[in-house]
Amino acid sequence: MYNKARYEAAKGKQPLNIPGRTCKHCGVQLTEDNSRYTDGRKCKPCASRLVCERAKAAPEETKQKRKAYLKKYHVENFDQISARSAENRVTRRQAKKIDNPLTAAEWREIKETFNHACAYCLATDVKLTMDHIVPISKGGLHTYDNVIPACKSCNCSKKASGILRMINPNVPF
Repeated sequence: MYNKARYEAAKGKQPLNIPGRTCKHCGVQLTEDNSRYTDGRKCKPCASRLVCERAKAAPEETKQKRKAYLKKYHVENFDQISARSAENRVTRRQAKKIDNPLTAAEWREIKETFNHACAYCLATDVKLTMDHIVPISKGGLHTYDNVIPACKSCNCSKKASGILRMINPNVPF
């Protein structure tokens, strides 16, 4: 559906503000930042809330829809997914083909150094995972000097960013 306001905003002529459009659920004025859909029916918080409510109301149906979507996505994007997987495998293999890889004893020593706590949130009652200070995907190595203990939550939220990003999210790299 063509939306002139969005088209003009995309060209950089004006900031998007959909005149007279409000969220049909909460009544907030819709703008480029808070509009979830191109026709501007819902704000992002309401859309997210409604998706969660639908998923809770019919969990089996939601699970089946997601499974069908992922199957279709994998069929349509098989080449891209395969290429990405191959690149990741090569990167990980290269990181482990070093002269001094991390051993199980060294990993135990690292955990003891941190008192069996997550290096970021200091949680002690969780299973610790190996977090690479310089991510393997960015050229880091799987060595004693590049690994610290992190809970799964912190390790996942760090993703492939460096340790400085976890300490200060405003770091530009």
